Amino acid sequence: MRKKYTSYFKSSIVISGIFTCLLFISSCGKLARYEMNSNKIGLDSFKNQIKTGYIPIKNLGSGTFLHFAALSGNIEEVKSLLKNGDIDVDVQNIYESSPLHYASENGHVKVVKELLNNGANVNAKNIARWTPLHYASKNGHLEVVKELLNNGANINEKNKYESTPLHLASASNRVKVVKALVNDSSIQVNEKDKYGCIPFYIAVEKGYTKIVKELLKNQDIQGDEKYFDRTMLHFAVQNSHLQIVEILVNDSRFKSNINELTSLFETPLDLAFVKDDKNMMKLLKKHGAFRVCSINKY
Repeated sequence: MRKKYTSYFKSSIVISGIFTCLLFISSCGKLARYEMNSNKIGLDSFKNQIKTGYIPIKNLGSGTFLHFAALSGNIEEVKSLLKNGDIDVDVQNIYESSPLHYASENGHVKVVKELLNNGANVNAKNIARWTPLHYASKNGHLEVVKELLNNGANINEKNKYESTPLHLASASNRVKVVKALVNDSSIQVNEKDKYGCIPFYIAVEKGYTKIVKELLKNQDIQGDEKYFDRTMLHFAVQNSHLQIVEILVNDSRFKSNINELTSLFETPLDLAFVKDDKNMMKLLKKHGAFRVCSINKY
């Protein structure tokens, strides 16, 4: 009897798994991208999940069919669910992410428009305090960024680490998105994250020349910012970003940094000397740089 029952139970699980797969395929057609966890639930439990709208998508930490359709970019399924189902357009999964988060993160602009047209909260935050605009900016989805901004997205919203969409776009080298954000009249380019960094510092430190150029178009960027007792010019020299150094020394906002000292009495030229970067030293000397550490350190 026990053996027979065990066999029956295993068969039920297999049937449940097959039913789950068929349901996903017919619903969204992109099952291969996701890990199903149906072997951990019984048929009755699964039926209850279907009834309530929740499905066991491991990568989503559970969610609804609307989450899945939004993530996969299935616009027809999204329209059908919103039209025929009694569904909250802002329904959250266990990470408190809404369908709009997933559509924005993956660049599905048609789905984003449909969700917004049905009243989705453009500034919804998940458990990490990311908004849809954070995700779209980080991943470089320009059209989604524009759509979100046109529908009232807070351009200066901060996430768990106090990063704004501009921080994330700058750190990810998303030039077109940075340009769109900087051109918005509401942008605050000098917002600091949890670590005290502004987007411009991140771009300089990483050597993203095009991002640096876009950010410098905003006159609120100033040359007196210091991080870890160093100027932007120090960081650009230290990381051998010659093009960025050339941009900074030719910008009136940063010319005064040419011989700025660190707490160790190092000028930018001192740092170039330590790295034996001849091209960097030549450029800095051309703009009046001198060494301070040559007497007592080197």
